[in-house]
Amino acid sequence: MSMSAQPVEIDATKLKSAGKTYEYLDSLRFLAALLVVLNHLRVNQFASYSEVQASSAAMKTVFFCITRVGLEAVMLFFVLSGFLVGGISVERFMSGKFDGVKYFIDRFTRIYTPFVPALSITIGLCIWYGIPFAWPEALLNLASLQGILCEPFSGNTSLWSLSYEVWFYLLCGALLTLFKAEDARTKALMFLLVCVCALAFSRMQIPYLFAWLIGLAAYFLRRLQVWFIWPTCIIITLSGLVLMQLTSRSEQIDLASYKYLDRSFAILCLALGLGLLVAALAHLQVQSPTLARINRIGGSLSQFSYSLYLLHIPAIVVLRHTGVLVRHEQLNLHSLAAYAGNTCLIVGASFGFYLLFERHTAKVRQLLYCRLAQS
Repeated sequence: MSMSAQPVEIDATKLKSAGKTYEYLDSLRFLAALLVVLNHLRVNQFASYSEVQASSAAMKTVFFCITRVGLEAVMLFFVLSGFLVGGISVERFMSGKFDGVKYFIDRFTRIYTPFVPALSITIGLCIWYGIPFAWPEALLNLASLQGILCEPFSGNTSLWSLSYEVWFYLLCGALLTLFKAEDARTKALMFLLVCVCALAFSRMQIPYLFAWLIGLAAYFLRRLQVWFIWPTCIIITLSGLVLMQLTSRSEQIDLASYKYLDRSFAILCLALGLGLLVAALAHLQVQSPTLARINRIGGSLSQFSYSLYLLHIPAIVVLRHTGVLVRHEQLNLHSLAAYAGNTCLIVGASFGFYLLFERHTAKVRQLLYCRLAQS
């Protein structure tokens, strides 16, 4: 199973700040999730680039390029998360409206309401199909310690990036609460949490933390109205995409001549370009009725993008073991139709999962609010 990418969740669609709705960011969020699905599905459904036969070399190149940017899509989710969660939280802190308890409850319910059933389903599939896994590994993944104390869960390796998201949230909330708190006990507790976060990130890839912080900074650049922001973000993003590909691992292309390029620089370059892109899109208003309809569709689809991430690899496992997903060595209309059909099945299953679990996040959150008020 490929471990290239996974989109991490971002809280409710149509988030507003100063009366502004970020319509384009909703569509961008679902697009990023879909790119991750296309990446993992292609790895499982098609042979490698050198082994696949196609009547058109151009079609083959375009197909593999589009379905190769899963990790880059995860970078987009990190930046969007920094923008929508980090940026808005810092703005609330600056205006004196930040509530640390509410923040941690919101983040906890957003992550774990769909995550617990998704992990349970994954474990059930591993048992059913005889896929080896270790219970300690599953429990450590449940605690979001993959990449710190263990590997991502073997039945759903995409969980690697979820731990980053959890620790981004913990660090942001701990710092803001630490600066706001007045009592010594809360300050000591938050200082301890900041230290734990520092230890966690010492075992993770720090450039991803900076990508999240770039998204946070982009939130405060969203009202920037300068003519060169669009060409600048496009140039930097494209440069970052190229650098990410040149610093990645490939069994098909010899990239040894580019080993002098630094992977961390590639990540930061792409994150910077995506941060500027998100800031520019956040400022953009929908004028065309056609674009408005597209964004409404994108907003609806984006509501279950987190479920799509959590469930897409387990869905691929089911498709593969039931014989629906078969390996193709030819890139033609038949194999592309099968690929599109499997994509629709995964999206449909993820939407069903969303209706059962993620859709009820607000109810779970409200229940915790009530329990806290009673205690």
